Amino acid sequence: MSTDRAGAESVRTTVVLEFPGSGTSGRVRAMRLESLGFATRYLLDEFRPRATAIEEYAGQLFDRLADEDVGTIVSYCGATAIARHLAARYRRPPLLVALNPEHTVARGVADRLRGALAKIELPAETAARYDADADTVRDVVRRWLPDLEAAMAESYAGPPHNFGTVAGRLAGMQADWFAHLTAACDPDKLPAGPEELHMVARDHPCEPDCAAKHETIDVDRAEFFTASLTSDALASVLRS
Repeated sequence: MSTDRAGAESVRTTVVLEFPGSGTSGRVRAMRLESLGFATRYLLDEFRPRATAIEEYAGQLFDRLADEDVGTIVSYCGATAIARHLAARYRRPPLLVALNPEHTVARGVADRLRGALAKIELPAETAARYDADADTVRDVVRRWLPDLEAAMAESYAGPPHNFGTVAGRLAGMQADWFAHLTAACDPDKLPAGPEELHMVARDHPCEPDCAAKHETIDVDRAEFFTASLTSDALASVLRS
């Protein structure tokens, strides 16, 4: 809460950064923060940048928020790296609360890209164009993302997938996902700082040298987002 010049309380916005996907049980939205009275904005539901540099990606998200009064940024998994850059753009940075944060590494992004190409069964000469390793994945995704999206859409529309009219939408979501991952593994990303809070499941510890403040919730990862212990702890932080 904040107080305006007339003395009335105004609700500050809680921005959630988690990449949209199927289901809710393992996700921030399972806690239904809006039903607890928080003004919640799931920013990546509204807009997903195609930038692959983390500063540009965070900058485009910042522009979408315009002059909104953001009090807290809640991030999940690899989106935390992007959330950190988004928070840093504010003169008075919002509190960053990272839920089960993870480090996105270039090697893992390259493996995901390779796996996606194998599933859509592109011709070998086409797939070779998009092949990447940890050292080249950022350049490959930045250069070839529009062509890759078109190739995926064409593959999804035909056999054996035959996804018809949704083929383009599926390809677009996957292209968004690769841009997101590539930005999150940018070597220029900021390190965790003592001003952010990491809320983690008991079986999801941060790296030993992580500089953030930590609160361990006494549940396993599988129950983390549906446990009342987690939602109660997060609600307490958001109300403080």
